[in-house]
Amino acid sequence: MIRQIQQRVPGVTVVQRDDPLSVSLKGGGRAESTLNFHRIYGYCRHAPAADCTAVRTEFLDKVLRNPMPPAPTPESLRIAVRDAQYVRHVPAIVAEPIGEDLFAVLVSNAPDSVSTVPPEALGTLKLTRGQAWARAWQQTRAGLPALPSPSAMAQNPVLFAEQPYLATLLADTKAWRAIADVAGPELFVTVVADDMVFVARMPDGPRLEQFKQTVREDCASQQRCISPNLYRFRDGRWIVSR
Repeated sequence: MIRQIQQRVPGVTVVQRDDPLSVSLKGGGRAESTLNFHRIYGYCRHAPAADCTAVRTEFLDKVLRNPMPPAPTPESLRIAVRDAQYVRHVPAIVAEPIGEDLFAVLVSNAPDSVSTVPPEALGTLKLTRGQAWARAWQQTRAGLPALPSPSAMAQNPVLFAEQPYLATLLADTKAWRAIADVAGPELFVTVVADDMVFVARMPDGPRLEQFKQTVREDCASQQRCISPNLYRFRDGRWIVSR
């Protein structure tokens, strides 16, 4: 990836950070920026070589064509759900934990990209953290399907798929508390991608362990997997089922 960046952006300096999957770009007519390759690396560990090459090329086409994402506006604010690894490797982030290793993250939505909103941008937007969060949640929730009623969820599994920001459904912990109270302790969710959330009920045991392996394999097949884990809702947050 570093070699390709240097070939495509004359004059750029690529500085490898302490994290071997993170680099900083300076010069070459670009504003200084940081690129993280963790999700691509995870995908390429399991994907065929041709698919890996295509994903790497697509990623560089996007980030090098648009060296800076559009500045966030109040209208562009959204809430995304990401895992702990993502939050750990992205500097200057506005995030709230919603589970053991899941976070709701303040982002800015653009036609070709989703970028995190650094805390210092809130002053430019003339919004407090609470105001930005409330607006982002309202704008994200308006485009998402409704969660099933607690009684319906207790009876039938539900697959949410093929729509952006579906993972953000997990951030509505108040609604999930009501669902879990009715569905009981066997309720679980998986969130292998931003556009795929599966909800069902299943007790602990061999069948669930087999399903966990299926979830891990599904995650490995995703270009941008959010989590390979299966989650239970406990005490108002999502806990990894082990």
